Amino acid sequence: MAHFVAMDIDEMLRCLAEADSGRLRPELCDGRYAAVLYDPDEPSLEEDDEFWDEDEPFYGHVVGEASSVYGALDQLASEFAGYDADTTEEILEEYEDVDELDGIQTAERRLLALSALGCLGPMDIVTDDHWNEHYLGRAPVLFAGARFVFLASAAPPHQEEACAILELQPTGTPSPAGRSLMNANDAAAVAAALADGAEVNALDERGMSPLHHAVAHRRPYAVAALLAAGADPALQAGFGNAPHFAALVGGETVKAATARIEDADHWRILHMLVEAGAPVNAGDLTGTTLLDLAIATRPYPEEAIRYLTDRGAHTAHLASMPLTGLVRSLPYHSTASLEIRLNEVRFLLDSGTSPDGALHALLGFYGYYEREVSSEILVAFVDEILRHGPRDTPDDSGHTALDRAEARVANGKHPNYEPVVERLRALHSHGDQVGLGS
Repeated sequence: MAHFVAMDIDEMLRCLAEADSGRLRPELCDGRYAAVLYDPDEPSLEEDDEFWDEDEPFYGHVVGEASSVYGALDQLASEFAGYDADTTEEILEEYEDVDELDGIQTAERRLLALSALGCLGPMDIVTDDHWNEHYLGRAPVLFAGARFVFLASAAPPHQEEACAILELQPTGTPSPAGRSLMNANDAAAVAAALADGAEVNALDERGMSPLHHAVAHRRPYAVAALLAAGADPALQAGFGNAPHFAALVGGETVKAATARIEDADHWRILHMLVEAGAPVNAGDLTGTTLLDLAIATRPYPEEAIRYLTDRGAHTAHLASMPLTGLVRSLPYHSTASLEIRLNEVRFLLDSGTSPDGALHALLGFYGYYEREVSSEILVAFVDEILRHGPRDTPDDSGHTALDRAEARVANGKHPNYEPVVERLRALHSHGDQVGLGS
């Protein structure tokens, strides 16, 4: 079944006109859709939710579910464009000659169309990069799997309104044999469940297949047996829920929540999935790809990264991130975040990104305390940059990176910069011409 993933304004207006005429496209009438509204009154996520963030709470509520895009649009129309009768009449009279409303007759649908067109207030129709949208970008986390079909948002700081339609991933009710297959922990258990009539690609109530369960429980022998039996390594990938993202949350719930390559068994599983045809550039709900998972793994998994890049894997999170931006402001709130940032820097440099300006960006803007960025981490960043052979030349103010590091040490507040000073003095002693990688 073909579905469009992100509706632009023309497609939305077409759907509203089709709903009025009754000429509905079958491919938009056989699925599960949810209508969601921005709600500033209270957060929708609880502290125990995997995507809960106290610094960025999510505000929104589900208006309802529908079996078609048209039904979901009508749910939005009844909520988002709800005015009293007198106001509705005044608005429709004022905008009765808007050409884009041709074919849309129902009052509520016309009001929704006018809202989306920006006639009733500034409104943007978001067709890509949905996760970063201010109001409803995180709406898919309300479901086990979902993707945006439509997202309209009043860009802040305007009227603070937004509405969205999400297509929910397919779900199912497994048979007893299917339950056994989802619980299988080795090849023999897989074979027994299949012999009892289990469907290898059956889905549970959360849209998870036996392969999702085996991956989430890190059962390599079960994964191998399922793949050999025809399990689809791309199942639910379009909903940010490819099997290679499966992980256990809270000890029992299977979700697309893998944050890194955890250990050798996990990499063995991911390797099997890729060899079986898993889409290496499929993203999870945050856009994270397999390569992003590898880059977030500590220590740096050079072999895994080389394997993935040789197969055309891309990183979503670093695709447009300049190296100087990564090192200018370090995530000093945690050692784990710093180590991941170091991996990101290494990946970009190893991929051919120029190190020019990186030393000054690292040392010339912030002075970190030892409790924030240890001397070991600081010098590791410097070594990684120097490994690719940059010079330490003066910046526009006439200062070198060494000057900046020496100033940090001289003020007595930043002894963690002393190893950095040693590294850069060694660089200068060689004529300021070479780095560690030369």
